[in-house]
Amino acid sequence: MPHKFPVESKHILIDPERKESTDPQRVIGLLPIQPHHVVADIGCGPGFFTIPFAKHLAQGKVFAVDMQQGMLDEVKARVEAEGLGNVDICLSGELDIPLEKTSLDGVFLAYMLHETEAPLAFLRIMKKILKDGGWLCLLEWIKEEMEDGPPVEERIAEEDALELVQKAGFKVTSRPKINEKHYMFVLDS
Repeated sequence: MPHKFPVESKHILIDPERKESTDPQRVIGLLPIQPHHVVADIGCGPGFFTIPFAKHLAQGKVFAVDMQQGMLDEVKARVEAEGLGNVDICLSGELDIPLEKTSLDGVFLAYMLHETEAPLAFLRIMKKILKDGGWLCLLEWIKEEMEDGPPVEERIAEEDALELVQKAGFKVTSRPKINEKHYMFVLDS
């Protein structure tokens, strides 16, 4: 069973140094996102991407979705500190995502697909909660040994992730290079 990132280490996920390798604003700029979109940040952790999404979606909404209440408590505190009113906090199960079918313009999955027990089933659920023509962004760790990130044996190779998203019915629209440690797919539903 893949391990989940520990809540006790959530501070690592919102460390300002993290923006040096993965700037949320740059990532958002690579997405087909509009200010009125409804987006889910699934596996949101403590909100490293949730807060920038909420600021970008001035007329839209962000669902911050995670399986760990401790992560959601941190997101809630950060959302309140920023005075953001367009974030809904949602506790989920791995394959029990509390969002309606065809309710989202976009789904954002950052560094969490490798934590799922059934990645293909999970991606098929993501397809169902997206509107026709919706987008999905997948960020994952390159499958190589490095100082940070999950153990290499838990990572999903880029080619394997590509096969999974295609089996789930997504089409790749772009594969921007964001840094030396991660890969990114922007997909169309």
